[in-house]
Parts: sequence; C-alpha cells; structure tokens
Amino acid sequence: MSHPRGSGDAKHVLAHLVTVATSEHAQPLSVVQDRKLRLTSWGEIVAECWFACANRCAVACDALLVAPWELRGVVLWDDRVGRARSRVSGLVAIVQQFKVRSTRRIQRREDAAVVVWRPGYTLVPVEDLLDLALTREELLRPRVEPWWPVWPSSGRANT
Repeated sequence: MSHPRGSGDAKHVLAHLVTVATSEHAQPLSVVQDRKLRLTSWGEIVAECWFACANRCAVACDALLVAPWELRGVVLWDDRVGRARSRVSGLVAIVQQFKVRSTRRIQRREDAAVVVWRPGYTLVPVEDLLDLALTREELLRPRVEPWWPVWPSSGRANT
C-alpha cells in the first residue's frame, strides 16, 4: 500500500510537518559529534524559539529535528482550532513569528545583523495516525552522517 503525503481533505489534517531552511550564510544549527547530532548555540536558540512560538499560539509541538541546515517540526492541531483555512493561517503566523524571534535572538548573541533563514518554508499535511507515526519516527530516529532523512513512504531523500 502506498502512503501518499498531502492528498486528503484539509479539514481532516491532524498536523503539519513544517520545514524551515537556513540561509547559505548561516552557521550550522547542529553538528555530528561522536556519531550523534548535537545542537550548536544557534540550534539551541532555534529549538527554544520554536517551542515558545507554538506555546503562544495555542498549538502543540510534537517531534522536532534541528538538522545542520534546517528545522523540521510537527505542529499538532487541537479540534478547537477550527477550520482548515484558519489552521493554515495560524501556521503561517507561527512560522513568521518563529523566524523573527529566533533571528533577533541570534543577532543579539552575535552582536551582528546575520541572515539566519531562507525566505519561505514548506508545509506537509499529516493526515492520519499512521502518517503521524511515520513522521515522528523519521524525525526522532538517531542521526549519524549522512544525516539527510529518507521518507519511509518514498524511499527517496527528501530535499
């Protein structure tokens, strides 16, 4: 059985996988040390800001991967959040708020106007419990070089 991503009715989406990539001039958010992925100082700031933004917006953050050049996180929707359109607009606000706050904290730390994030981001709907379990498993598995993830449903590198 194939496992399509992003093919169903938006009002039945349980969560979204959000991917935000760093700019080509940014420092890595994590590095491989002793065959494990470890957060850098920028990565620690990014993780803190991600959870803080989600908490302010009344959604739950689930699995999170802070990879060297991107953040991937799952935002779970509560039934009280409403229709699909308001969910997506809420998610846009979360991502924008996250990028602004994390950039400001990193700039304060570096005492310089550094560019942290590339423009844009990707949203992938997580439509059922199987999809959510596969997404969590992918994000939470131990990382060693090469770290780049492969989605179980496609067998291809997700670039």
